[in-house]
Amino acid sequence: MTTKFLYMDERFGLPTDHRRYTALTGILVPSGTHREFRRRYYELLPVATHNQTGVTRGIPIVHASKLFPDQSDQIKLTWLSEIVQVCKDLDFSLLRVGYYESRQLKALHHSNEALLELCLMGLIFSLAPELDKHEIWPVMEASNPHQQDAYFAGFVQKLDYMTELYPQCRMSINNSNLGEMHYVTKRSIYGSTVDCLSYLMDARLLVASGAAASEFKQKLARAAENLDSITTINEVIEMKFGAPPPDYSSNGPARYMVKVTPSD
Repeated sequence: MTTKFLYMDERFGLPTDHRRYTALTGILVPSGTHREFRRRYYELLPVATHNQTGVTRGIPIVHASKLFPDQSDQIKLTWLSEIVQVCKDLDFSLLRVGYYESRQLKALHHSNEALLELCLMGLIFSLAPELDKHEIWPVMEASNPHQQDAYFAGFVQKLDYMTELYPQCRMSINNSNLGEMHYVTKRSIYGSTVDCLSYLMDARLLVASGAAASEFKQKLARAAENLDSITTINEVIEMKFGAPPPDYSSNGPARYMVKVTPSD
């Protein structure tokens, strides 16, 4: 059984978006690829930063929205394209689930952070075929310890609790091979990689929406197309409220919410 790690990055909607949304992007990384990924990542870094002297001047924190601020757009685009290629070469998988904001959804999930639990659930449900074959450990960048405990580690813990204490209850997801939530800092090369891929997918969604986009954003959107071959799911969902149609499949992310009235 192969062990894999699901590194994730959150994205909160901005007022400048065509439509505000909250999304969670993940890359599924087989454990046996670490040595090769590390080598190729750090080979690319001096090229992107023009630090090829062999003198260490401090390793930059790679954050896509503030990527190499002293470098040209072309260098940034080259870096992002190369990172995409490394992920493809090493058979990483990309998953992205998000939800458009709406009044009804906001009433149920009172903050963007709370919506992330719904996104996480969608990612895990989309991983069902992988979870049947592999042990998967979810990993998130540490940012808000209290909220992350509630919406990330807390969600996984609830699954574990129900599985072990109430085995007679049939779980909607087989979590036998789902590990506990782990956290990394901004110094993680996997965390920076999923942040970069999320950035590309944001640009692609912006351009596809028909909203005004700069030339650089359009180039980012085209670069994101190269991720199609490793993408398992990429959806920003308009949640519907009410009973789903009879032929609706409940596999994958939630698409319908039904109000349940407790019986006496």
